[in-house]
Amino acid sequence: MVTFAKNLKDRRGKAKISQIELAEKVNCTQQLISAYESGKAPHKPKYPLLSDLSQALNCHPADLDPHFKYDDMHYPENGGAFYVCYYRA
Repeated sequence: MVTFAKNLKDRRGKAKISQIELAEKVNCTQQLISAYESGKAPHKPKYPLLSDLSQALNCHPADLDPHFKYDDMHYPENGGAFYVCYYRA
């Protein structure tokens, strides 16, 4: 079974960036990236960090977390876009 940890490590490898560089892009620590990649983090990232990770790695959140789903994309009146999302248990 493909896991978030494996997907994150693979995507980071394909992007050819270090854990430190990824951590700087998403405003977290290298230790947290390492914990996620090793599967030792106590939980997967919440959506805001998952979104930042996917943007930094040029992929969709579901490419990192196979349990991620989104229902619809919405466009607020002030511009931009956001996903209505949920996690499958």
